[in-house]
Amino acid sequence: MAQSFTSLYAHSEWKNQRLTAEEIRDALADFELFASLHYIPDKNKKMVRFKLNEPQRDFAHRILQAAFGQEPGKEEPKTFVVLKSRRIGITFVCILLEQYIAMRKRNLSVVHLFKSTPTAEILFNTSVKEIYSGTHPQLLADNTYAATNGGEIRISSFMNTDINSMVLYSSFNTDRRGTGFQMLVLDEWASCNNPSDVERVFVNTVPKTGFAILVFISTARGINHFYDLCQLAQKPDSGMEFLFYPWHEVWWNQLPPKKKATELDSLTPEEAKLVYIFKDKGYPPETWMSKLEFFRDMERKNSGDMEKILSEWPATAEEAFTNTGKPVFPVKKLRKLYDKAKDAKFDYIDIVPEVDDLGRRNGRVTWGTVEKSCIKQYKGPEHGHRYIIGIDPSSGLEESDYTAMVVVDEKTLETVATFYGRVEPDDSATIAVSLAKLYNMAVIVPESNMGEALIGAIVNIGYPRLAADPKSSKDRPRYGIRTTVDSKEEGIARMRFFLLRNMWKTTDIQFVDDALHFQYTSTPSGRQ
Repeated sequence: MAQSFTSLYAHSEWKNQRLTAEEIRDALADFELFASLHYIPDKNKKMVRFKLNEPQRDFAHRILQAAFGQEPGKEEPKTFVVLKSRRIGITFVCILLEQYIAMRKRNLSVVHLFKSTPTAEILFNTSVKEIYSGTHPQLLADNTYAATNGGEIRISSFMNTDINSMVLYSSFNTDRRGTGFQMLVLDEWASCNNPSDVERVFVNTVPKTGFAILVFISTARGINHFYDLCQLAQKPDSGMEFLFYPWHEVWWNQLPPKKKATELDSLTPEEAKLVYIFKDKGYPPETWMSKLEFFRDMERKNSGDMEKILSEWPATAEEAFTNTGKPVFPVKKLRKLYDKAKDAKFDYIDIVPEVDDLGRRNGRVTWGTVEKSCIKQYKGPEHGHRYIIGIDPSSGLEESDYTAMVVVDEKTLETVATFYGRVEPDDSATIAVSLAKLYNMAVIVPESNMGEALIGAIVNIGYPRLAADPKSSKDRPRYGIRTTVDSKEEGIARMRFFLLRNMWKTTDIQFVDDALHFQYTSTPSGRQ
């Protein structure tokens, strides 16, 4: 037997508030009024009338403009990327918007996905049920629902008008598939472990023309796919709207100040930064100390752990990402390198035929600047300098990983050239040896786990400066470096040492970007 949400008179007191026909029309035309006609439990489990806070109001306005503010027949798909602080209620108001839009648009299909099925089930049995059962009975559409693997609501009609809309709540891993979602919400997107699969199965099914709304919502979880999306959304030509809602925009994130406003001169650097943000945002000066007191209360509750505070309660979008996740390398150091690398100059180089003064080939080859290549040169070889070439090899097959090489100045720890391409071992060996000869007979240090074919090709060429494995012997020579869990941890520790002391110098933006995205994950045994 199908279940239906009904308004809970006993707890909501709706029995004493009968709406007129005009009031119902007003509520359907004004989302904020519609939202206020819901009773929900507050943090003390007391039933209160719902009131939008500042971020919720702004978010609702933008979504409603996409849903109802476009000229009929000329609607265009809209995409929103929302970076939020914790506990400001964006997910809650999004569920409320889904109820409101599904009541007003016929034959609408809404899908709201969460990071896991248990999360979807918990939210359906708490927030979703609270919203529907707290709705004024005269505004609650005829509905049926099923609470399995999250939940699904069918809105059949309202005030004798057929609606036939559906709202599905599930997880990124749901088996539900289909096309024609007019509204898709991806909640806590940064926690999605398979973003490419979700994009293929769900995002790509959202209509590319006409009415469609796509919403990515998340708190920051380090520098990952959500960080990349936020960076993309902020570009003028992205076609997306980027929204950031920090903790200080919410009216309830204030406490009675214990210090007077005259004491603004004795602020810590972090507090001074916040006051600058408050001023830039246009907050009334009389609220600054109240907001600062809230921040100080967070400091006390978290024992001054600024990294945790800035990750949970970011004041700016950048610190939301740089203070979250489980980065392997120091993010702040990498960000400085990244900013420098954006403006770095380099040449594409490759092996080209030598020509004489008349432009005729003489049969020899040399290194030269070309229009495009897999090899970037940031700095040419210098007399008296010694170089090392590190190589992460691959098979070169079409579906394989890329082969990567980096040429480092031994003395300055400066990256002077890089190679990144999908090539077979014999070709990789030729490139590596040629680069090594260019850079003063550099030592070649390949990884041996996947590099036996590459190492064999270098040996066959006869290049003399190939790094020997520590276990190598005269009778049984072994080359390259075999990576293990222990050796990787040692390498990571050394790289962290170099970065923290500003010893590692690189302007290779691809390396820095990869390092920024390099995150720890937990194995079932708890190992990082």
